Amino acid sequence: MGDIKQRTWAIGAAITITVGCALSGCASSGNADTDRGEGTKTATATPSAHASMTESVLSEAVLTTAELPVGGWAEKPSSASASDGATSTDAEGPGACGADFSDELGEDLENTAQSGRDWTRESTGAYLNVGTFADPAAAEHVQAITNAVRGCPTEGSTFTIDGAEETIVTTVKDLGSWGSATYCGGFEARGATTVAGTTCMIAGDGFGVMVVVGAAFSFDVPKDAEVQQIVDAAYRKAAAQLG
Repeated sequence: MGDIKQRTWAIGAAITITVGCALSGCASSGNADTDRGEGTKTATATPSAHASMTESVLSEAVLTTAELPVGGWAEKPSSASASDGATSTDAEGPGACGADFSDELGEDLENTAQSGRDWTRESTGAYLNVGTFADPAAAEHVQAITNAVRGCPTEGSTFTIDGAEETIVTTVKDLGSWGSATYCGGFEARGATTVAGTTCMIAGDGFGVMVVVGAAFSFDVPKDAEVQQIVDAAYRKAAAQLG
């Protein structure tokens, strides 16, 4: 799945170089991890993470296809083979107003244990990712993301990403409350790439849960009611397995 900081950029903003990752899925089933075009990586838990939060343990806490509360989602197969070549990335991301939460998550999560699964919906081309990751400071990180996005301009912000100008709108959404802290927000990129969706991050006891849905066009993005069902199921399973 790649490190969690790259993950929030790759599936949160999902624009330009990362749009292929977002629309085709980056996270692999089970324990195999991929990032945005840089080949397969295996993350290891940092000393600050709970000792029991290994990738295999976290994998057991991720929803399976049979456990999804809504229909129409086809799980993407894992991708365990390394990429034939790496793709360059911008030295700096656009920040929280561009759905890049690297600053809020901090360097301590670069190599944290994590696991996730990806699905696509053939009828609309929408994608879904559900993941778990070890994070003793999950509540602090989730709250930092919420605070940052609340300060973003409602008309969006314009960034130059991979040489192309993109306008990205991020907004906080009230889809409910789970765990010790909840962030749910919408994102929409308008420019060289169009993509829209919803990201939710939930803080548990020593772990975090991430759910991302999106599509190339806003009218194909799964509705909030469906996202709520998936987030609820994802967090309940993770809490039962890891709490």
